[in-house]
Amino acid sequence: MSEVLFDEVDLLPLVVGKEGFPAEERPLESLCGFLVVVGKARERDGLLVQSCICGCSRRQCGEEADVDVRYLNDPSNFSSDVCAFQGRAFFPPFAELQAVATRRGIKNTAQYREAFTRGYLPKCSPKDPIEYAEWTSWADFTGDADYFSDSELYNGLIALDLESLGLLPRPERRRFLLVSRYWKSIKEKAKELGIEEKDIPDRMAEIATAISGQTPDDDGGTSKDGNGGGQGRGGGKAKTPGRLTLSEEACTLVNSVTLWLPSAHELQQEIINGFYHHVWEMLDREDTLKGNGIEAVEANVLARLSDLKPELVSEFRRQYEGVCAHRIKGRNWMQAYSLWYAHEHRRFINSSAAGLGKTRTIPGVVSTFDIHLTVLFSPKKITNEDNPQLAQEMKAEDPAAVIHFSDRGVPTYLEPGKHHYFVCNSEKLQQGPKTKAMVDALIAHDPGLIVFDEGHLLVSSNLVDPEVGETEKDTKYKPRMEGLRYLLGKLAFDTRIIVLTGTPVRVDAREGQALFELVGEDVGEFSPEMSELNALRLRGRLQEFGFQFINHKLPTLRRYILPFRVPDDVAARLNNPGLSTLAKEKVRIEYALRDLYSLKGRVVINSESVDLPELDAIAIEDLASDEAEGGIDLSGLSHNRFPVVRLAYEPMERAVNPVFFTYFVDGPAATIAAFLDERGVKYRSCTGDSDDADLGAYLRDRDSCLIASSSWSTGVDGSQRVSNTLVTLGIPWHDSGHRQTIARIQRQGAVTPDGVPTTVVHEIIPVAINVAYDVKRLNKVYSRRSFTEVLSLGEIEGNDDSDELFAAVNSLMDKSESS
Repeated sequence: MSEVLFDEVDLLPLVVGKEGFPAEERPLESLCGFLVVVGKARERDGLLVQSCICGCSRRQCGEEADVDVRYLNDPSNFSSDVCAFQGRAFFPPFAELQAVATRRGIKNTAQYREAFTRGYLPKCSPKDPIEYAEWTSWADFTGDADYFSDSELYNGLIALDLESLGLLPRPERRRFLLVSRYWKSIKEKAKELGIEEKDIPDRMAEIATAISGQTPDDDGGTSKDGNGGGQGRGGGKAKTPGRLTLSEEACTLVNSVTLWLPSAHELQQEIINGFYHHVWEMLDREDTLKGNGIEAVEANVLARLSDLKPELVSEFRRQYEGVCAHRIKGRNWMQAYSLWYAHEHRRFINSSAAGLGKTRTIPGVVSTFDIHLTVLFSPKKITNEDNPQLAQEMKAEDPAAVIHFSDRGVPTYLEPGKHHYFVCNSEKLQQGPKTKAMVDALIAHDPGLIVFDEGHLLVSSNLVDPEVGETEKDTKYKPRMEGLRYLLGKLAFDTRIIVLTGTPVRVDAREGQALFELVGEDVGEFSPEMSELNALRLRGRLQEFGFQFINHKLPTLRRYILPFRVPDDVAARLNNPGLSTLAKEKVRIEYALRDLYSLKGRVVINSESVDLPELDAIAIEDLASDEAEGGIDLSGLSHNRFPVVRLAYEPMERAVNPVFFTYFVDGPAATIAAFLDERGVKYRSCTGDSDDADLGAYLRDRDSCLIASSSWSTGVDGSQRVSNTLVTLGIPWHDSGHRQTIARIQRQGAVTPDGVPTTVVHEIIPVAINVAYDVKRLNKVYSRRSFTEVLSLGEIEGNDDSDELFAAVNSLMDKSESS
């Protein structure tokens, strides 16, 4: 083929021929294919050339050029209908083409092709402008920074490693895609394919395949096995992801700070900060479960990043060395990290999971920094002298600890050389003038540390949750916040503040936002939605102004949902809006208790999908063929989130000092007490009306069960050392509250009467399947799970729509009767 050159002096393109053909002049006006010779032979750049014009008159052809006579004498150059005056040398100036495209409003490849076909572009314009040497991207050409051609989009998506992207939990995948520079083009392409926006994160491989022009059966798929971007975890609809392998998890971590790192600086910092938190979670988990934490991190994460992001590797190793210096005195990684973190941050939020010893980190900080006075705000059931747990936590780290309870007032004298802890019931903050007097007395002692334990209970927004029948806002919220703000306003700028909370949000995302006021940070307004993006945003702020560790050493939780029926006439009364929820609960709980001690042989929903040995349970699928003959509908029981089993053992026979819990403050307690009296079971109480000494006796003597209301369900109370069974007779409406409740006993398990620690914790949730509000509130708990799980660094479960649990419970109606 000939070579076409452009000479800036002659201002005409030059078409060069091949060696071996005659260098002889052609006659004027002679035809060579589509070319007409119009100039005499002359020398140019050492070649004998003649000027020619194009005779085919096509828009994509140049009008005139200098042609090497060897080219004109080569017959093979004119054996087809392709004109020689085409190609880059004949293109109009790039700036001219771009100006025309801008003037005509060309914003995408389709509009450019239409303009080319209709002749709206300058003569000799190419079919595709990417042929220009000056070409950068369609975004630059159109002036739309978010636009990508199909080719650019496809290459970009492949470069993102779609298969690894598909390993991310769905909320993470969705967040990444939304901040990706390809999002607008992805969304438009999905719309063309009829894919709803909410399904895009789960169907990225399908979109990439469509862009490439391949079918799903083509060998050249977008990633291994044709999967990616969620497709590998479910085709059109996402399935619940399984736990990632260590290698897969490490791959997504490395990609998050390399391939997937967005361009926005603020978001980059959030993701990099989250990266460190994820790596610490990996180290803690691997060390807790296998004893090889740092080795696993070095081999799977740091080694992969050493060349790509050496600064991240150096920073993590700096953190690791600092934390290791504090991992003494039996401290776990969270406790050691907290002490290291306190050296670099005077104010922070510790949102670690229950059971890791968050409260113990406080005396650790006090002892390390020799803080003379610490003010600890904590829930009422913790801040009393009958609870032995608080003193145990303090003495474990601080032999110089002296505890002062707020019920006795602010002490006038604090002994030098001691570490004084003023433990204050949070209700003391909502007493107006008394609150201010207490704060002034404390400030006079110059406290060095303020601690808000279960901080979410202090600053929960003044919300109304109609699901629990609320119609009026919390009357104590305003005076409590006035007291809090009065305290915060009195503190010196360098006073340390630590917030402890395992439950940043219960009902409304704005609850999480309020936590940051306690540490003096303004994180902007949150919308109330319990959405994945709100959860990701909140998690980013929690990681920016604090840290979180997960408890990987909990006993196994077996949570059984037990369906039961109340008589039809009773169901009619309970479904009638005339009764209050409290009045309904008193009736419903009486029936919920009747079958509690006879679960062996009953069919229950194993809601945590725990693997059970054959001696304990039989999977209901194994019985499907037999039971189908009885006309029992099993269609609602096959969802992997809610497997159904028939128990082969009696859970209550394994119970140690069980807790009978109801969310309501006191009302149903008498119903529970009557049931236990009838069975001759010893019990104590922890309700709004019970004496604090009763809870203390339960924790100390460990010889009874406990009737508990919401008064018991917050804070460190030592119940994890006493009980291994929770009977949830009135489930909280909010998943976070539910998790906090079961965490009370799941933290470390209990010790059986013969001194053996229990490794299994039971929660039994009787659900009246013909009582509408009972099923509804259980559905509500599970439908809100996704928000809470996003805040965790652990594996995020798939979204659970309310109707899935309803179908599973409802399908057991006949089954529970036959059992």
